[in-house]
Amino acid sequence: MHVNKPERNQMCCIQGRMILLDLDADSYPVYNNTQSFFGQPFIWCMLHNYGAVEGLYGRLSEVNRGPVWARNFSQSTMIGVGLSPEGIEQNEIIYEFMNEMSWRTTPTDLNFWVADFVDRRYGAVNAEAHLAFRSLQTSVWDRPTGDANQGHYALTRRPRLDLVEPIWYDPSDVYFALEHLLNATQTLPQSPILMYDLTDLGRQALQVAFHTVYGTFQEAVKVQNLKNAT
Repeated sequence: MHVNKPERNQMCCIQGRMILLDLDADSYPVYNNTQSFFGQPFIWCMLHNYGAVEGLYGRLSEVNRGPVWARNFSQSTMIGVGLSPEGIEQNEIIYEFMNEMSWRTTPTDLNFWVADFVDRRYGAVNAEAHLAFRSLQTSVWDRPTGDANQGHYALTRRPRLDLVEPIWYDPSDVYFALEHLLNATQTLPQSPILMYDLTDLGRQALQVAFHTVYGTFQEAVKVQNLKNAT
């Protein structure tokens, strides 16, 4: 059963006889508005992906602190962390980091963790790759609030003139990351995972570039400027 705002009478069974999922706790936690689900045990979950979309997206800072806050919440009944995505096989860094939160009682140093993740992913230390991931870490992978498009972009959606495309980061951060990951291919060992990341980041850059064009097109249509619309 899915309940947006659970009431106390919905938790009336013997405490411990149900386990609740705080399904989208990385964006919209419920435990803190329900006295830790009125005493019932719960799992702090990261939903992250709606509808199996492929765009880059994440909330690294929130995942870093959210489970810790939930554990330390007054009379907390949290018993673990979980994943509840509607699609996987994208944004691997977010899922790997989230799974490590099972073992942490305090937030970690994200700069150090991301750099170590890059070294392990590519099997070598590379300054260019570090620059690329650092740029993504502080932009596209660190949405400050939950109200995001979760990787939906106009380029991959049914054509319409009224799509609202919120981007919470500077597109130049993606272009910067792509440039430096391309530079990294000159010295990193060639591997399928490196080519995958390069392709994925290139796809993101194209989607973001189209976002800018789409906004210009919307404005041109609004004022009936045929020249700009074409």
